[in-house]
Amino acid sequence: MPTPASVPTAEKKPFDNRPVVVWSGTTKPVSFRILSEKERREGIFTQLEIHKDGDFYFYLVDQSTGEITLVKEREIQSRIKINSQTYDFVELCRKVLKIDLSDLFEQAKEIRKAANEPYVIAKFSPITTSFTYLSSNGKERRTVDIDQVLKNDKNDYYLSGFCHLRKERRTFISSRFQTMLVTEGHKKYYFHDWLKNVIGIDYECS
Repeated sequence: MPTPASVPTAEKKPFDNRPVVVWSGTTKPVSFRILSEKERREGIFTQLEIHKDGDFYFYLVDQSTGEITLVKEREIQSRIKINSQTYDFVELCRKVLKIDLSDLFEQAKEIRKAANEPYVIAKFSPITTSFTYLSSNGKERRTVDIDQVLKNDKNDYYLSGFCHLRKERRTFISSRFQTMLVTEGHKKYYFHDWLKNVIGIDYECS
């Protein structure tokens, strides 16, 4: 069984993976409906952040208990009501929070782009492994001398190594594996079990 190198620190991760605060303050009481919930959420917005996935999140404070809930903007399914007025997200940012939208969305775009970029989390001696992969050409059987595991900030995982079919290094996203992975000297495993039992990486902890 190979011994993976210790997980390296990414060369440079934008914003150090910390949320970017784009607005902080206190709104008047708001109400809105969340995806899959029948009851409207109520409270006061006190902060708007962009997280490492490039999505916007509100801090919603319950006026009765002081409890703070993190609300993902994409999950808000209704217009946001303040007094007798209702707003969509863009209108709320412009008219209520007084945010420069051009700067806001450009910043989110850059973070989303960075979130999609895979980075190496483990290197090891090449391990010859076969699997069926869904590419733009359809399903193909690939044999790869895998020597790297990568991931991105959206928790997509990748394997990289010399591809026998293409005769060059290729990187494969795990969501396109169509079968178990077959590695010489090991049982067949689905991807997450393969990571744990062949490479020694616990998917839930990496």
